Amino acid sequence: MRLTKYLENQSKFVLITLGLLLLLLIAGIDAFISADVSLSIFYLIPIFFTTWYAGEAPGIFISIASSIAWIIANDIIGQTHHTHPGIPYWNAAVRFGFYLVTTYLLSELRTSRDREKKLARTDSITGIANQKLFYELSNLEIQRASRYGHPITLVFIDLDKLKKINDKLGHKMGDKLLQEFAQTIYGNIRGTDIIARIGGDEFALLLPGTGYEPSQIVVERVQKQLAETVEYHQWHVSFSIVAITFMNAPKSVDEMLEKADFLMYTLKTSGKTGIEHKIEC
Repeated sequence: MRLTKYLENQSKFVLITLGLLLLLLIAGIDAFISADVSLSIFYLIPIFFTTWYAGEAPGIFISIASSIAWIIANDIIGQTHHTHPGIPYWNAAVRFGFYLVTTYLLSELRTSRDREKKLARTDSITGIANQKLFYELSNLEIQRASRYGHPITLVFIDLDKLKKINDKLGHKMGDKLLQEFAQTIYGNIRGTDIIARIGGDEFALLLPGTGYEPSQIVVERVQKQLAETVEYHQWHVSFSIVAITFMNAPKSVDEMLEKADFLMYTLKTSGKTGIEHKIEC
C-alpha cells in the first residue's frame, strides 16, 4: 500500500524511467537464455507498470519499446533463423498489437477506477466534497488545530424551499440551484478551506486556522454573494447561515456538526434571519 502511494506521487519521467529499466532487465534475460524459451508474456510487466502509474501514452511508448526489444533479444542477439526475413517483423507486429490492446484495456480500467473513487468522495450534483470526504478532511484539520492550538470555524448553510423549486420547476432546476450555490461559495473562500454538501439542502464550510473576526468577514461575503445569486436568477428561495468558531479544537466532526445543527435550529425557531455566529471556548 505504501509502495503504491509512493509510486502514484512520482513524476511521469521517473515512472517511465523505471518502466524502461524493467524492460531492459527482461530483454537482457531474454537475450541470454535459449531461443526455445519464450519470455513474451514477461514484457507485459513494464507495460502494466507504466500504463497503470504513468498513463496510456507512456504505456504505448513502452509497448513499442518492448516490441523492438523483443526483436533485438530474439532475432539479432539470439540469432534466431526464420524461413522468411519478414517473419520476425510480423511476429513483432503481432506482439505489439497484443501489447497495445492490453495497454488500452488497462488504461480504461484505471480511468474507471479513478472515476469511481472520485464519485465515492464527491457530490454527484455539485462536484464538491460529499459528507464522507468532509469527515476525512475535517478530522485532519481538527488534529492539526489541536496540535498547534489554532482556532477553527465551521459554517453551516441551510437552503430553504428547495423542495418547492423541485416540485414547481423540476429537479433539473433544483440541481442548477445547488450547483450555483456551491460555485458561489467556492469562489469566495480560500484554497485551504473545505466546502461540502452534507445533505439535500445543506452545505458545510470549514475554515482552518480562522478566528472569529476573519471568519465573520468570510461569512458575510458568502451571504452577500449568495443573496446576489438568488436575486439574479429570481429564485424564490431563502437560506440561513450559522457559524461556530472553536477557539480550542473540538473532539470530533460530529461534535462540530451537532453544535452547528443546534444553532441552526435555534435560529430558525426564533424567526430570525441573517447570520448567527458564536464562539465556542
